[in-house]
Amino acid sequence: MKKLQVAPLPEQVAPDFAAKFPDDIARLVATAANAGFEVSPEVAAQLWARYSDGLCATWLSMSEGSDETVLECLLKHAVIIDAPSGVPAMPAGYQTWLDYAVATMELPAPEVGALTDDELAAARLAMRDAARTELSILRRLADCARR
Repeated sequence: MKKLQVAPLPEQVAPDFAAKFPDDIARLVATAANAGFEVSPEVAAQLWARYSDGLCATWLSMSEGSDETVLECLLKHAVIIDAPSGVPAMPAGYQTWLDYAVATMELPAPEVGALTDDELAAARLAMRDAARTELSILRRLADCARR
């Protein structure tokens, strides 16, 4: 039987804000840190880009804004998570632990033993693609619910 799912939207190529606006991103990270929030440069850039996009701009200048205003703008599109102490740093190249889990997940041991190396590689790829699609759909739904 064939299964229907909601088709994922094509992934848009995100502009490299880190290269274009390094000083702005450093300010975003520092402003968040001064207020007691931990944020990576990548996430800070995405939050500011979402804020800018909400005002029909690619990237708004923050030179005139106070730190309080900049923080308020960041928080409009952020989800605040109480992270327990001792959580290791996010592995390079991943925005969230869910992204890392999806990219590195493995098949259950009983499934692995019955597959050839080629079948295992194909099954692992299919499983990770399915998980990425599900995560993408959940993120899209969460983004729609916030609006």
